[in-house]
Amino acid sequence: MEQLQGARLSLRVKSNNIQTVFSVDVMQQLLPLDIVKEFESAQQGQQRLSINALSKIAEALKIWALEYGATHFSHLFLPIRATIGTKEESFAERLAPNTLINLFTAYNLLMSETDGSSFPNGNLRQTSQARGYVLWDVYNPPFLEKLSDRTTLYVPALLYSVEGKSLDYKIPLLRSEDRLGNAATQLLQLLDTRVRNVVPTLGAEQEFFLVDQHLAAKRPDIQACERTIFGTAALKDQQFNDFYYAPMDERTHSFMEDLDRATRQAGIIIKTRHREVAPQQFEVTTQFSRSIQASSQNSWLMHQIRTIAKKHGLTALLHEKPFQGINGSGKHCNWSLATDMGLNLLDPINDDGKGSFPLFLAAVVQAVATHNGLLRAVIGSYANDFRLGGHEAPPGIMAMHLGQGLSEYLSEYDLSATKRFIHRTGLTNNQLPFKEVLIDLTDRNRTSPFAFTNCKFEFRAVGSSCHTAHVVTVLNTAVAEAMEKLTEQLQEALAVKPRDEAISELVRATLRRYSYIIYNGNNYSASWYQEAAERGLSNYQTAYEAFVEYDKQETIDLMNGVLTPEELNARKTIFKESYEQTALLEARTALSMFNQLIIPACTAYLHHLCQTAQDLKAAGTTSSSSMFIQIIEHIDQSLAAAHRHAGRLEELVQSAAETGTIAPLAIREELSSLRTAVDTLEKYVAHNRWPLPTYDQLLHT
Repeated sequence: MEQLQGARLSLRVKSNNIQTVFSVDVMQQLLPLDIVKEFESAQQGQQRLSINALSKIAEALKIWALEYGATHFSHLFLPIRATIGTKEESFAERLAPNTLINLFTAYNLLMSETDGSSFPNGNLRQTSQARGYVLWDVYNPPFLEKLSDRTTLYVPALLYSVEGKSLDYKIPLLRSEDRLGNAATQLLQLLDTRVRNVVPTLGAEQEFFLVDQHLAAKRPDIQACERTIFGTAALKDQQFNDFYYAPMDERTHSFMEDLDRATRQAGIIIKTRHREVAPQQFEVTTQFSRSIQASSQNSWLMHQIRTIAKKHGLTALLHEKPFQGINGSGKHCNWSLATDMGLNLLDPINDDGKGSFPLFLAAVVQAVATHNGLLRAVIGSYANDFRLGGHEAPPGIMAMHLGQGLSEYLSEYDLSATKRFIHRTGLTNNQLPFKEVLIDLTDRNRTSPFAFTNCKFEFRAVGSSCHTAHVVTVLNTAVAEAMEKLTEQLQEALAVKPRDEAISELVRATLRRYSYIIYNGNNYSASWYQEAAERGLSNYQTAYEAFVEYDKQETIDLMNGVLTPEELNARKTIFKESYEQTALLEARTALSMFNQLIIPACTAYLHHLCQTAQDLKAAGTTSSSSMFIQIIEHIDQSLAAAHRHAGRLEELVQSAAETGTIAPLAIREELSSLRTAVDTLEKYVAHNRWPLPTYDQLLHT
């Protein structure tokens, strides 16, 4: 009976997915078998879809969508910005004055025209040369978003300029997947391992905060910048470690249920959801999938987190550091490699005894070592700079954690004698009724930006608002380059040495050469910063400084075939401009809040205190009046200091307006000084007179 119930449950879950996702399973029910096979062959890059196939798929997709109540369709794409791109179009078209038909042709499925210059493009497009196109992304299935008042068909898409240049995150990711797949397949062929393809896989851990919508609406900084520019620490934050994995309240649990239902409609499976370390901080983790799919799904997930939060009277903050002094939010990217049969090549359990596991690990070590500065740049943003280096976020120095056991295994690797790497051992606990429990030999290193975690690498340095596609694009390409070089070296070695000896020596030599990237200690320690400098590792203090990596010839050479020099420079331009504009937005927001909210509140309170002090002095209570005078002096001094820093900040804003040149690092410095002064004012001004919701209210309401 239990088995039958499990089978029924499995069928129900599968049925739910089929209802709203136009998967291959659905296509098999609605289309001729030869059309489905042609589509699958096109997905694998073996042929191009014919007009006949496109027309039949479009018709089936229309019928399927209309059956479930869809009235509009939209291509869904990822411009190089924080939000997704979508333009809804009606199925209905007028055939005659009083006749409407529902139309969705092969052209409607395949593409749509847009203004490429209106998206961030890094000068790839101009207003006078604006044409752009969105083209169907066949690697992500169309899906329906069913709301109470409407149903929309979304067709995942890619964004091109009219010259064929990439204006989005996904096109370079697809190119990097191709390069990585080819490199991995060729390396495996040298090991007598036959596979048709290898793809990178990704599982993203999405962290975010939820705060009350009404309180957030009273904070201009949250509304404009998605973080608190001012604010003193809550009386209770995370010092007792009592929020992590604590039960969720009813309101948040209801939000999570709706989020699960909404994302399931797009075929996204949320595997875990839980409270995080900081108050009002949460994490959801989606199921592993191919990186092109996982990146698209994560963008839709972020969109849904924000959308559904509003329905529950909440505001979702995906900023990396919305609150000072407590944990920020990351998006740990769990990255691995899988064959076309679904075999995880970075899982030691799947080691075929031919050297694939240590060789692939060696390739990743070489890739991260060679391009550690570039990897710092790709995870960089104005927001992530606030997060890195503390409160469980790794520092900005790109280093790898392998664990002592795995490091020794690779450095001493001998294919002819060494057995598989054993990463688990048995634990016997006399208090539990189990004979043995398997535990991991390698501990978690949460200070490492790039750590091996048994069967995958966890890129912990990635920020919560970051698009995974660009990060994974560069990682894929760097690993592909390393594999290409290892393949070349192995081919040369196999010509003069026995196979086992050639592979063993190559693994050991690679680990020796690039061991400077491996650090299994505490990345927060002061000694590590000094040691990292001695090792020659890049240590950019800000992403703005790290963006110079995009200009280096080794980066241009690396990305050749994935991003043209023009496309690569466009991304650097976009990221740099985003950093500058974000700093300028925060400066303008801070000045507005200071001038329109902080100064009036503080001067009114000063007036109240002065009047009270005079009244007390007149009444003969000398000690009380002296206390009030001291408070007045503290507020007056802090207000004067804040006014000085606000003046300097105003000068930077005015200079940007006059010259067109923004100085983001100088703005950050003055913002920090202004914050210190304003936060001191908050400590002295009466709670009922402070004009902004406090951390105590935001984090505990």
